[in-house]
Amino acid sequence: MSLKATRDHNPIAYIYKAITFWLAAIALTLLPIKRGGLRDEEQRGTRSQGN
Repeated sequence: MSLKATRDHNPIAYIYKAITFWLAAIALTLLPIKRGGLRDEEQRGTRSQGN
């Protein structure tokens, strides 16, 4: 039980969890933006050429 308590209060583990959480959040936000962003850029390019 004491080992689990020390692990929970370990700052390195907390930082590691925070980094993994932010990496996951950034990945989830950037992946759709890249897919949609590329499509938007392609649509803008075709629109500008069409005009």
